[in-house]
Amino acid sequence: MTEQIVGLNTWIIIVTYNHRAYLPALFESLARLTHPRFHILVIDNGSSDGTPAVLRSLSQSVEVIYQESNTGFCDANNRGMAHAFAAGADACLLLNPDTEVTPDFLSLLETSYQEQLQKGVQVGLLQPVILHRRQPDLLNTAGNAMHYLGFGWCKDNLSPKPVYDHDPEIGSVSGACLYMPKLYYQQVGGFNSAFFAYSEDQDVSWRGLLQNYRHFCASKAVIYHDYHFSKSTAKWYHAEKNRLMVVLQNYEFRTLLVLGPSLVGIELLILLYSLAGGFFTEKLKGYRFLVQHRKHIRRVRNQVQAKRTVSDAAIWNRFSDELVFSEIKNPLLTWIVNPVLRGYFALVRRLL
Repeated sequence: MTEQIVGLNTWIIIVTYNHRAYLPALFESLARLTHPRFHILVIDNGSSDGTPAVLRSLSQSVEVIYQESNTGFCDANNRGMAHAFAAGADACLLLNPDTEVTPDFLSLLETSYQEQLQKGVQVGLLQPVILHRRQPDLLNTAGNAMHYLGFGWCKDNLSPKPVYDHDPEIGSVSGACLYMPKLYYQQVGGFNSAFFAYSEDQDVSWRGLLQNYRHFCASKAVIYHDYHFSKSTAKWYHAEKNRLMVVLQNYEFRTLLVLGPSLVGIELLILLYSLAGGFFTEKLKGYRFLVQHRKHIRRVRNQVQAKRTVSDAAIWNRFSDELVFSEIKNPLLTWIVNPVLRGYFALVRRLL
């Protein structure tokens, strides 16, 4: 049995981009951390709202890397993780700037990680219970949902704060607060920089599942997130192109063939929805991106498939068979689309 060691050298990585208003509360909460060994690294993505001035005025010890432009959430976190692990970090904790933490959350995350190791579990990524900062009795996410067609969302968002008697196993962690051990980084890798932002947490979780890693929510660890659902056209662009990249890169070829009709059908529905929602141009730009970056997608796909140790069938139960968004209520989705998706999910299970 592995000896439990609390106090791993953990680097907290925070990527900022015009987040000046959130930083005082975040760093005030970080100043109360009880964990014995942590280092804070901030990657500022060329903020223009005074964020650099706030970072320079902090009284606590914080390392900051100032970038001239916004290279994206994924690229900046990758730069931070590469720097941290090269400097001797045992784990990295990726933390959104619009969060506030509780004093013992990092120690509890680490304890959960060590306890799973002692059980002989090949533990991958972890996250805390993430509650809404403005509504602290409501859940933001205790693990994200992954749909088999590539959609991802905060599972059970706005539901009452959960009470657990164990650390639940989850399919995907939330990028708002993601605990990544060094071994996972070495074997699975960081984010896909081509994503820029959105769905990167789902992708890095999915790739770990393909190497037989298991992800968990540390149920005693709690943070608060100032979460706002965004329907901006920029988000639709990244979310849609990234959803398709996740599917194209992570599934076995046979699975893609079986999923072909459902993938085409959902694309037609999204195209119609994009016309009504005003992001049709962004959807088309997403297709163009996929064509322009087809060599990158193929290269990443080859890397993922070469590293996988389990089949798609082995992780099929990790996926959701219906689309359930707390922010979107649509009778067409509830009464027509989801029944069809559930039926197709069951069909694929039999065919894999």
